Amino acid sequence: MPVITLSSDWGLSDGSAAVMKARILSRNDRISIVDISHDIPPFDQVKASYIISSAWHYFPKGTVHLICFGLPLNGKMQMISLEKDGHYFIGFNDGLFALIFDAVPFPVYELASGNDFGAMMQLMAATAVDIVNGIPIDRTGKALPVAEKKNQFKPVSEEYFIRGKVIMIDRYENAITNITREFFINAVKENDFEILLRPKGNHRIDRISGSYSEVSEGEALARFNASGFLEIAINRGYASSFFGINEGDGIRIELRK
Repeated sequence: MPVITLSSDWGLSDGSAAVMKARILSRNDRISIVDISHDIPPFDQVKASYIISSAWHYFPKGTVHLICFGLPLNGKMQMISLEKDGHYFIGFNDGLFALIFDAVPFPVYELASGNDFGAMMQLMAATAVDIVNGIPIDRTGKALPVAEKKNQFKPVSEEYFIRGKVIMIDRYENAITNITREFFINAVKENDFEILLRPKGNHRIDRISGSYSEVSEGEALARFNASGFLEIAINRGYASSFFGINEGDGIRIELRK
């Protein structure tokens, strides 16, 4: 069964997500529609990129991912389609794809440009069904030379420290950073390290745990979550409140060579 995913900042208090599903199912009622999230905060591209990048690759190849989240550029919205590792994506050319994939070197196709969001959503649904029905992605629109790029704060590694940023506080108040497992391993190498949690008394963490249960209840820990990002947590506690950590805060890891 073909799969289409939906991601948006619409929330679930009205019928927006249901209308989008109806647009898809009215064209092909054999499609399985999966919600990635409709709770992305409005205009928060960093959190949108984290949520989508954490989920899309778990779906089977051939899945079409609809990203109903975008910021107008120069007063207009430009909808694009692209393919990545056998998955298809449709969304707006506002820099979000550059955050999701870190770069967008692969072909990008323009579907439409304008101000009518409802018409854009109709076209998004129709194009997704076309792709599911076997229309090649290079026939969905005209090729663009490059997708819109977006600068974001990336972790920095220097001789004696790593500097990153908290990109999300989840519902358990775990602080998720932009430091990936791969970046951490390459930067730390064989050195000892200490993660500094400065807002509350210079608390330090000097090891990576595999699970929350590896520390006592109420004890702080650092682990790589299922998406491979460094997370600061408290076993059965609330790290964000206890340490005063907020989204956008910096995080520093000192290396002892």
